[in-house]
Amino acid sequence: MPILCCLCLLSCGGDPVTVSKEPMKVDYRFIEDEPNKKRIPVTKDEEAATLWQFGCKTDFDFDVVERTQLGNNDWLVTIKIRRVHLTLTAPVVIWISKTAAPEVVQHEEAHVEICRRIYDKVNSEALKAGNAVVTKEYQASAPTVEKACKLCIERAAEDVYTRYHSAATYAINRVSSIFDDLERDKKQHEKPLIDEAFSKYRRTENR
Repeated sequence: MPILCCLCLLSCGGDPVTVSKEPMKVDYRFIEDEPNKKRIPVTKDEEAATLWQFGCKTDFDFDVVERTQLGNNDWLVTIKIRRVHLTLTAPVVIWISKTAAPEVVQHEEAHVEICRRIYDKVNSEALKAGNAVVTKEYQASAPTVEKACKLCIERAAEDVYTRYHSAATYAINRVSSIFDDLERDKKQHEKPLIDEAFSKYRRTENR
């Protein structure tokens, strides 16, 4: 699910897009300790699974460029985005059995390393997502100007999140898939395979 937390700021100066990043968090959860088995994203034939979710909180500066009262409780508002600040997060959860073999643990930790390497380099994707909405106008109607502005900001936040999240998760999913294929074929230690997976990804994506 998108992580969207919108705050309308009214500050002056500074770059149009800025990015801050929280440390990546890794949480280990043992399958045997979860009472609600429906929450466990692992099939009967699996011993472990690693889930990642790259989040993006957006704070905006904006101008109200037009406000029109259409009725007693109906305002049409247009805003223009002036600046964006993005706060990035990367929670990773490893679901694993207490009896999982060492090679299973190493495999899941390899996926964590893939997430970590990509998260280290996602600032450029976040900047692209933020710049895509700077100077862009959003329009919404609501019973008050404030509520209409909130709807506009929510749409701008969704635009930023969709652009950023699509780029980040695409990279993780592709590198992870390549790594899984290499591991099945070569049966090597994880680190050289991670390096090779990233190299193959960069070649195929021209990155």
